[in-house]
Amino acid sequence: SVDNRDIPCYGGNNGIVTSSASGGVGLIQYTLLPPNITNITGAFFGLGIGTYTLNAVDSNGCMISAVFSINQSPQIVWANV
Repeated sequence: SVDNRDIPCYGGNNGIVTSSASGGVGLIQYTLLPPNITNITGAFFGLGIGTYTLNAVDSNGCMISAVFSINQSPQIVWANV
């Protein structure tokens, strides 16, 4: 599963994605593109707005991918009075 959380305030860089893959053989490594960060937890923090690809690869090199977007809330502005 892939669960992404958008940026709550305009201009922030605090988007989050958490993921969990199962099956395959051995240890599963997760790679987030961009920026090409790899870990074994499947959790990535500090994401800005944009479209990302998340790859999960097992010890045999078998891979699954998911594409997701991080969005942000609209900018708050002063109303004209």
